[in-house]
Amino acid sequence: MSTGLLYEACPPAALGGHAGVLYAGIVEHQSGFPQASEALSALARAYELAEQAVKDEPDAHRAFELATEVTEAARQITMRLGQLRALQAARIRDQESLSLGALAERIRVSKTRAVQILEIAAKAREDIDHG
Repeated sequence: MSTGLLYEACPPAALGGHAGVLYAGIVEHQSGFPQASEALSALARAYELAEQAVKDEPDAHRAFELATEVTEAARQITMRLGQLRALQAARIRDQESLSLGALAERIRVSKTRAVQILEIAAKAREDIDHG
């Protein structure tokens, strides 16, 4: 598989060694979740499109503004995915009737992080209910 524009434009060193994780191996890395393959590929393609749009903008200020706009959209998506993840953690807790400690162990996080995740889930549920 080609490593794509992210890897070429931002080698691993430029992204703290994470470019391969962020793009080149994203789909293969998630091979245990074939249903996620299409979504992961779409995310990688969205990055390629955004990167190319920024590179193609001849005006540096406009390119910066475009990159800022795309960054904000990605931040919103990341936030919503975090909420979705948190809701699934709460779902695990509820379906399996787990204590906080058991949930933390089940999802492989600390108890402190499990509390934070459940708080995110509660806020997401509240937002959904008051839509």
